[in-house]
Amino acid sequence: MFVGREHEITEIQSHYSRMCYGNGSVLFLTGEAGLGKTTLVHEWWENLHPSDISAHKKDKHLPLFVEAVCSIPIGGSDVGGLEALQPWADVLTQLHGIEKEGKHAVKFDLKRLITEAAPSLLSLIPGYGTAAWIIAEGAVGIRDAMGGGEQKTAASQQQIFQQYANLLSKISERHPLVLFLDDMHWADASSCNLLFHLSRHIADKKLFIVATYRVEDALAAYGGKGHPILSVKNEILRYGTGKEIPLTFLGRADIRLLLNVAFPEYTTDDRFELWLQKISDGNALFVSQYLQTLNEDGHLNAQGAYTGDYAAISIPQSALAVVEERTRRLDEATRELLCYATAEGEEFTTYVLSRLAHKEPLALLRELKKAEKLAIIREKGTKRVGANKTTTIFGFSHALFHKALYNALSAEERDILHNACLELLREEWENEKVEISKAMLAPKLLVHAEKCGHYVFGAEAALHAAHTFWGDFSGDEAIGLLEKIFEYGDIVKASDIHLYNERFQKIFLPAAYMLRGTIDDVHGQFDSALEWFGKAGTLAAETGDAHKAIDAANGRIFVLIHRGEFNEVLKQAELNFDNAGKLQYQNGMNTASNYIGIASSETGDQRRALECFQRTLEASERNGDAIGKMRALNYIGNVLRESGDYTNAKINYDRCIELSEALGARLMKASALNNKGTVCYKLNDYDDSLNCYEKSLSIYETVGDAAGQVIVYSNKSVTLLAKNRIDSAYESLMKCLEISRDMGSRILEANVTNELGNIANDNNDFQKALFWYQESLKVARTIGLNSSICVRLANIGWVYRELSDTTSALKYFEESVKISKEQNIFTESYTGALRGVGEVKFSMGEHILGIEYVQESLEVSKKIHFISGQIFSLISLGILYQQMGDFQQSKSNLDESLTFAVNSQHQTEEAEARGELGKLHEALGDRESALKYLRECVALHESRHSLQHQKWKKELERVEASA
Repeated sequence: MFVGREHEITEIQSHYSRMCYGNGSVLFLTGEAGLGKTTLVHEWWENLHPSDISAHKKDKHLPLFVEAVCSIPIGGSDVGGLEALQPWADVLTQLHGIEKEGKHAVKFDLKRLITEAAPSLLSLIPGYGTAAWIIAEGAVGIRDAMGGGEQKTAASQQQIFQQYANLLSKISERHPLVLFLDDMHWADASSCNLLFHLSRHIADKKLFIVATYRVEDALAAYGGKGHPILSVKNEILRYGTGKEIPLTFLGRADIRLLLNVAFPEYTTDDRFELWLQKISDGNALFVSQYLQTLNEDGHLNAQGAYTGDYAAISIPQSALAVVEERTRRLDEATRELLCYATAEGEEFTTYVLSRLAHKEPLALLRELKKAEKLAIIREKGTKRVGANKTTTIFGFSHALFHKALYNALSAEERDILHNACLELLREEWENEKVEISKAMLAPKLLVHAEKCGHYVFGAEAALHAAHTFWGDFSGDEAIGLLEKIFEYGDIVKASDIHLYNERFQKIFLPAAYMLRGTIDDVHGQFDSALEWFGKAGTLAAETGDAHKAIDAANGRIFVLIHRGEFNEVLKQAELNFDNAGKLQYQNGMNTASNYIGIASSETGDQRRALECFQRTLEASERNGDAIGKMRALNYIGNVLRESGDYTNAKINYDRCIELSEALGARLMKASALNNKGTVCYKLNDYDDSLNCYEKSLSIYETVGDAAGQVIVYSNKSVTLLAKNRIDSAYESLMKCLEISRDMGSRILEANVTNELGNIANDNNDFQKALFWYQESLKVARTIGLNSSICVRLANIGWVYRELSDTTSALKYFEESVKISKEQNIFTESYTGALRGVGEVKFSMGEHILGIEYVQESLEVSKKIHFISGQIFSLISLGILYQQMGDFQQSKSNLDESLTFAVNSQHQTEEAEARGELGKLHEALGDRESALKYLRECVALHESRHSLQHQKWKKELERVEASA
């Protein structure tokens, strides 16, 4: 009954109607316990007639209503906060149930949609089995195995979120969707984050999400720090994709209306209404339940008139007190049954309850139907998977009913029930084959394990669930489970040191430390990550597990790679490689070898990097490690590409793509296609480059890998720019920037803003180029990416060079050189900065010093096998010697640069070399040769749709006019 909630109902209906026309949104219903948030949504939906809404008159498929309730604490122990994405898993389970029942003329194939749009979610659907899990996890499993000690990227939770958004979008195209998420103040952090993600993608979808939470409970959560739902709600409101409706207490007029609905012949009684309002504070649950009590006790007549004595009647002190009184009035058998049910949680199953109460399922269902008629519980109508048991789900109609009945149990009864629940759930956990379903049982298992003192099993379940949840990149929930392991370890250590040493020291703690280090590394908390990996290594050494010690050391090395400390990486990786070799630990050797290769490449030693990756490739082929081989091929392609050997790089990428297709490794295929696209661009094959990028994008978009999309869009923009499609290139990068900022990825944001600077610079819009390069530099400095800082500094230097601001140009070039030397970062940007310093110094009259810097740029480029750097350094030397009047040396340098460019198929550099030779020959008075070289330069730039075409065309026209 919509008593006193007309405004709220109108608001819900308004959001729903807009959704029916394709304008989705999120609506928050907030307020304290007992105000009727859940009842309001249920009654709105039950009284809704979709066929009467104009939006549905031509719609063959009626909307679907799906509800998920977050798990409440059991006996004071948190459950929901550790259940990663549980409410969203329940949504999928219910969608599966709706499809299976065939109601509402359902016209979607959920399994097909998930397979195509959201393969990582297949495991959450009961009945699809382990085979489906293997299919769904194919790419993920290969991704994990590819690591060999390498950590996952933070973008991967975004990938899962995007897959979920893709799926709901597909379903809502056929059936408008209403999702009801109840009690979000008990939800896990990842579930709140997914809600925020969806809010950014449903504005043009037929999807309406209603979420409820209690403000006081949310504010008090996490030790007073506040529940994540609060910040998520604020962000959704800030972006304008949702609205909050705080439910207020019932006023006197509302109470009168409620009495009129409950008792059609009710006559206004001001005193009774004021009394009810005063003792209830307008709490809807209090009023409705207390009226039932008064009626049962004979204090109300058939017309609803109060006939009792106000002074004599006992007044409950709270809504909980009213509920407790209501539950005491149940018959003994039903009350006992419901008390038993509370041990499983706010949501309970007939499977567990029948075992706890020793009742046959049919007799049990009859008893539960009685409680359902009294509105104390309600059937959820969904099925759980677990131990292959089909079971009906019931839930208490309000958390206060659960609390009142659980509190009615004695300490001994609770102990017995928790032990029984533990045994039943443990049996399910051990028999469950689907990893994510097994992990979902863990939070409830931990509650019962704690209350029964089974800390070793609790640690085992927590570790398994933590790994599984982190596989879905639910970091907060994984960390919460790891904290449980540390807590259990302390308890066991105090009571049984031998058990602690055998199970925690040797098994649980090393694995927990490694996982925590991985999580902190991904979250950018590098100091903390190093500390956790250090703990894992120390513990492994103390317990004599040499392989785990190697793995822990490799974990630390990977953190150092993220910090850009490549000298230290080389030192530690070489030591770890030797140690792993002494143990003949091939996986440890391969990982360390790859890290040496990465650090060598980053410091400009491409030859050594190639040797390391080639060594890993040979070891993988020797051991039949297809995944290691696939990864090594991609690495080798990258090194060859950086060295300018584009043809062989392409061959390695093609081999990697072929192998990834055979293994079903879609993400690796997408990565190799993206890399191949870059090589095709370098080889001036722009159409093939764009084709590779489109194929890569298709995979990344299908699996929802936002980070992958950003990288490909960014690379694609370079090719578009080469084809002179400037607007398309700019749009592509702005799309990248939007995704990067949505993800909160500062690394990607730094890369994208740098590319935007490149576009502006190539288009001679130097002020805009400065803006984007400065933005990129600011982000790079914030996150401490030294190699990226050097690149941005050099880029800014070149813009100031174009603007003839030599003082500013020199300042940025010199800072780039300084940081590169300090951090041992001898890469492309270092050679460019050296050349920049040389050219600026020369323009300031320091000719000898200027030439020395450019000469050093040439030598470093040779050392790191940077072909483009060598060619541009030779061109720069040719220009400087010409300005000094040494035409013979100038011609020697320019001729060498041209030969090198032609032989290496570097057409941009070839065009520049021909143009400078044209200017030199004009200076020598050889106008015929000058015109020849300039025409060849212009033709090359035209064929590449290069923006430099106009510059050299003007130079050609000038020489032609002078001739």
